[in-house]
Amino acid sequence: MGDALIAALPHTAEALQKAAQATPGINLSQVKLLPPVARFSKVMAAPTNYHDHIAEMASRPGNAIEAHRGIQAAGIFLKANSSIIGASEAIPLLSGRS
Repeated sequence: MGDALIAALPHTAEALQKAAQATPGINLSQVKLLPPVARFSKVMAAPTNYHDHIAEMASRPGNAIEAHRGIQAAGIFLKANSSIIGASEAIPLLSGRS
């Protein structure tokens, strides 16, 4: 099903933009940024989604360069829904991990 707000965006974008322009702003320090998607059913991630990460992984001894040439070679992996947090939230760590 996906997020209803995102699905309706093509039909509501103009009205939302007008409302945003007519509304006084709020200082970012006064708000809590939540995860960017409200009701996600699964989280898919790419292990090679950043060029710097690809270069870093390819430079490590023992790593096959073919595995770091992009998503076509490396594929995707699933993450737990609980792994998604907002920009204002701390990343919870298991005890003994840093």
